[in-house]
Amino acid sequence: MNQLKKISSLLLVVFLFSTCLDEIAIDAPVSPPILTVDGRILSAPGPYSIFLTESAQFTAGAAGIPDLVSGAIIKIRDDQGIEETLVESEAGEYRTAVDGIRGRVGRTYQIEIELNGKTYSSEPETMLPVVSAESLEVEVATNEELNDAGNFVTSTAITVLVNTNFPEGTDGSFLRWSTFGEYEYAEIGSQGNLNPQICYITENIDFDNVVVASSEEVAGDFLQKQPVITRVVDFRFTARYCFHVVQQSITKNAYDFWSAVGAEFDRSGNIFETPPGKIKGNIYNKADEQEEVLGFFSASAVDTITILVEGREVGNPTPQCRPFPRGPESCTNCLLINNSTRIKPACWE
Repeated sequence: MNQLKKISSLLLVVFLFSTCLDEIAIDAPVSPPILTVDGRILSAPGPYSIFLTESAQFTAGAAGIPDLVSGAIIKIRDDQGIEETLVESEAGEYRTAVDGIRGRVGRTYQIEIELNGKTYSSEPETMLPVVSAESLEVEVATNEELNDAGNFVTSTAITVLVNTNFPEGTDGSFLRWSTFGEYEYAEIGSQGNLNPQICYITENIDFDNVVVASSEEVAGDFLQKQPVITRVVDFRFTARYCFHVVQQSITKNAYDFWSAVGAEFDRSGNIFETPPGKIKGNIYNKADEQEEVLGFFSASAVDTITILVEGREVGNPTPQCRPFPRGPESCTNCLLINNSTRIKPACWE
């Protein structure tokens, strides 16, 4: 009974306080959604993709969450009158046809976007020539870090470095690098998998990795040991791992944009977030140039160079698939992994 009285008294106090509270409406500023564009045309065969997102409305002090933008009409055109309308392959991603428009060195490209009654355009971007990188090399480092439990743990990281000349240019030349990887994944034998196979998996590894360089900041015309990506070594390096480094020519405007984006990544972490500096790209509203639009459309000639890393070079990492403890389902069917194939890539030859 005493316990019941205590509960009743508590409920009464809560009721009395709740009846005395008035709702106060706070007129917080609301930012309009901001269109973000990310796309490029390359000298390599297509299809090429353009991604559209829109920052969600947010009140002061809260981070906006980007939304994929569907229903736009996007065209790529060059200075020779060649034009293609992209197809929305999935929400927010618009692609050219496999046999569609192809990037050519020396030509100038623009995109036009029709969305919600507005027309956006990119400033002209000329595709400049690119040189082949001379070589790639790797550096392996072992680090000790304090984990959340207060214990020191050891990890190994591998950094890929590029050695290259700059393209010739009277007003300086500019390069950007992107990287993707392929690794070998071996199944294990079991009662249900008497003939274990090997798969080769392709993965994008530089979502938040922006690396650019300017000939104006290098003594001479040769860039040596430029880091392009660092990866923590794990089971993907057990057997072999192939790094594909794509060297791209870019314009001065693209260099300035990506340099600024790279500086903001530590704070925003994602190009599709609204960065603190709201970096201006080369996209604008044709009827209202004061409207904020984020992102960049570029035209780049590309050349790809590869390097194959053996497991022994990075300390023979433990494989994911082993008898004990039992690994994931992919250990008996590696084709369950996205972007996997049993066909050996050229890098392994």
